[in-house]
Amino acid sequence: MFKLLRYVTLFLILATVFTACSSSNSSSQNTIITVSNGLVPATTSGVCKSPTQPILPVKTGSISGYISHRGRWLTDSSGRVLLIHGINEVNKSAPYSPCEGGFGVQDVKWIASQGFKVVRLGVLFTGLFPKPGPVNNNYINEIASTVNLLAEYHIYTLLDYHQDGYGPSIGSDGFPAWLTITGKAKNSHTGFPLYYITNPAIQAAFQNLWDNSKLSNGQRIQTVLEQGYLAVARRFANDPWVLGYEILNEPWPGISWQNCLSNAKVGCSNLDKSELDKYYSAVTKTIRTVDTHHLIFGEPFVLFNFGESPAGISVPGNDSEAGMAFHMYTISPSLEPSVINYALKWASTHNGALLNTEWDTTAGTPPIIRQSTELNNALIPWIYWAYISDHSAASMQDLNQPYPLAVSGTPTAYNFDFTSNTMTLSWKRATGVTNPVTSVETPLSRYPTGYSISVTGAKVVSNSCSSVLDLELLNGSNSATVTITPGGSCT
Repeated sequence: MFKLLRYVTLFLILATVFTACSSSNSSSQNTIITVSNGLVPATTSGVCKSPTQPILPVKTGSISGYISHRGRWLTDSSGRVLLIHGINEVNKSAPYSPCEGGFGVQDVKWIASQGFKVVRLGVLFTGLFPKPGPVNNNYINEIASTVNLLAEYHIYTLLDYHQDGYGPSIGSDGFPAWLTITGKAKNSHTGFPLYYITNPAIQAAFQNLWDNSKLSNGQRIQTVLEQGYLAVARRFANDPWVLGYEILNEPWPGISWQNCLSNAKVGCSNLDKSELDKYYSAVTKTIRTVDTHHLIFGEPFVLFNFGESPAGISVPGNDSEAGMAFHMYTISPSLEPSVINYALKWASTHNGALLNTEWDTTAGTPPIIRQSTELNNALIPWIYWAYISDHSAASMQDLNQPYPLAVSGTPTAYNFDFTSNTMTLSWKRATGVTNPVTSVETPLSRYPTGYSISVTGAKVVSNSCSSVLDLELLNGSNSATVTITPGGSCT
């Protein structure tokens, strides 16, 4: 009976959270486009512009240069802690590039105007390997075009190898049919999102991925995939506007997924080690042959996102520039703190970088306020699912909030109150930080009539009413607190 209840609960979770996080509509001035299971922009013609050289780091501005980490904290090139906010953009329909889906200049301008500093950009193996043979470099060129466009507006890119339901031949998106091995497993053609636990073909495909099974041409599946990771890493190895790589979106534990529900205290720890750790280690090793700069993130199995069990994965490849990306999708708001606490516990245990790369269910204002507040209070940088080109949508408006972009020291508290539009940040001095400036995003669209500042232990060094508020600790002060309220003279 207990297992039956667990399965029923999982059905409800999948039906509730995945449907919301993987489908949405978008609109532009001339047309309305609905793309199933993901993509949501339609503001430009969709013609990919020719790739340019990577944009060099800016000498002025709030952050620039390669992003690293200090323990759980993301850091910029000066060692400041980044509590960066961002948004997802994933084109799950052929030909799988953002620009061909309509994501262009007007979208990027709006994203920049809201203070977002990172876009999690979907890279699909259906685009990298549309047919057997070498990597499709034209697809990488198109990805590079969007990366360069974002860089022009000083927005970082997190390259996300995305999948849902393994691939379009048996699920939604991700791996092409020729890289999908199901053996004799039946394809039940179950619809999204319940296919993970009801379609044996999807479970078998993931199991063959983890087992590194042979393809019909005699190659091992992971050997082929590593060529895709290698080609992308080679292209972006020296691009300072790439935040890093997320190895695989929401992996599924294959045919033994039931074991993940048998003991909530352990979760998928055994499979984390035997399947994910092995895969992540191999991919990390491949990337590092050409790219020593960028962060590498591994995700726990998707069941972690429900908040009922901890993450058992290691730092990918035990690499010094790596960490964990996680999502937050629970059937009950009461479980959201559990997801966050499990993520923080993982980071403190493994000393790895921590980044939330998906949250919310696009269900309206209350969940966005609640979940962003939870992540903000936990001092976790986040990337929202997902961008919508209809900028008047409630979800796009609610994301517009001030936040500490770069902290010269260690952040100790951060909160934004949506009712009063009041932001409070506290931080303390830390050694090894070469830039004394703490930068706070204060979007003018949130404070159209200006803002007032109350600060102790620090001084304002930015221009009045700047959209980025800069502060420095006073001489002799080891900590500071700043409070921002709407209205006033910006001083």
